[in-house]
Amino acid sequence: MKFRFNKKEALKIIQFENDLNSGQGDQQDLTEAAILSVKQMRKNMLNNAGDKIKAIIQKYLPNENISIQEIRSLEEKINKKVKKYEITRNENQLEEIFHLIHLWGGNTGRNIYVMGGGFKKNIRISSYKKLIDAAIDFSQIDELVNQISIFKSNSSNICTPFITKHTRFFSQQNKLLPFLPIYDSLLSAGLMQKWSNKYKKYKRLNIPSSPAKKIGQNELSFYWMNMIELSNELKMSLNKLERILFNHFRNAKNQS
Repeated sequence: MKFRFNKKEALKIIQFENDLNSGQGDQQDLTEAAILSVKQMRKNMLNNAGDKIKAIIQKYLPNENISIQEIRSLEEKINKKVKKYEITRNENQLEEIFHLIHLWGGNTGRNIYVMGGGFKKNIRISSYKKLIDAAIDFSQIDELVNQISIFKSNSSNICTPFITKHTRFFSQQNKLLPFLPIYDSLLSAGLMQKWSNKYKKYKRLNIPSSPAKKIGQNELSFYWMNMIELSNELKMSLNKLERILFNHFRNAKNQS
């Protein structure tokens, strides 16, 4: 086996949060660190994107001073737009949704706006539509992972963390596995290990591998399958599980 999932660590984190927040059934908000990241992303989008994107930002997040409540509201608005898209499958709705998810996702996604000629050069909406339709309709994990690989090959300056932020939102509409979780460097470093032939032991995966490569596809499938197994074992939704683990690892990083 090439990969190992640190289930013991995940269970310890979940148990700690359950003890700390006994009786609180709702999904956690993002931590305060999200404010600075979204604020920086908002600035980069306003400074580097065209008038159409600027209008979207001004409409949905008009003020520079951003609160956790506003980030939560933005997430709720995205969810509503995604639900509407699932019904209409109208491609004209997709660019606005794309930018809102990227804004919500924070400043590490800025490259598609500041590198390689900007959004229009980096992302094809037709390819994006195939990706998010797969997220809604897939019946097996490998179907979605394969479409992620195709999307990555057709796009520039976007990697696994942000691709899975998009599929996270659209997979909420999937009938079998709603809310497949994000897979970013916080979660890979906190939960995933890869066998090293050089050191003859498992080593922490600090950055997710590219889904354009087979090893990256296998890694993402392995991560998702283990998160699904953990979700079933704990009888906890994937979106709630993801948020607890993500917040924990982000707090740990900021405190180190």
